[in-house]
Amino acid sequence: MNKAYAITKITTFGGDVLVQARPEAVQVTDPSTAYTMTLLLQNVVDNGTGKNAAFGRPTAGKTGSVELPPTKEFAGIAKGVKDVWFVGYTPELTAAVWMGYDKTDRGHYLTISGGSGPAVVFREVLTRALRNNPVVPFNIPSDYWLNAEKDDKKPDGNNGLLNHFGIDPNLFNGIAPGERDEFPRKGKGKKR
Repeated sequence: MNKAYAITKITTFGGDVLVQARPEAVQVTDPSTAYTMTLLLQNVVDNGTGKNAAFGRPTAGKTGSVELPPTKEFAGIAKGVKDVWFVGYTPELTAAVWMGYDKTDRGHYLTISGGSGPAVVFREVLTRALRNNPVVPFNIPSDYWLNAEKDDKKPDGNNGLLNHFGIDPNLFNGIAPGERDEFPRKGKGKKR
């Protein structure tokens, strides 16, 4: 993670740099944990509330909404929310889409979910942004597997392969060490 800067550089009229931000990256999690989270969030897009964000490339993300407050003003409104959003990423890009009103009141609230409007906007924007890029998989960290030795005698079919959390990789997508996460996967997500 890098510290954000509103101004990255100040130069003279002639182009000489007077001041320049020098961000230093800080690791906030290990690659295996990040990859496990990516697998979980891919499932949101492949099979869950984020299906409308699917667009034929590896995509991970999360939908969300904020309920109307339980006040007199909103009494009797059964299906209303203040805000909806979708935050997602591919191996190349990350994007967040928020929808809502600056001031939520009885006449200004939403009746959609984060998996509808925001996920569709995410899909449309990223489809256009990546249209000339080849489809690439999410990288699998080299230390994701504890035991890469196969044991064909194991009855559970995972051949003794567990990630560093002790989770059977078949739980997510059945990718073994040295294999690639091919995309698109058959039978998952909406076809676009």
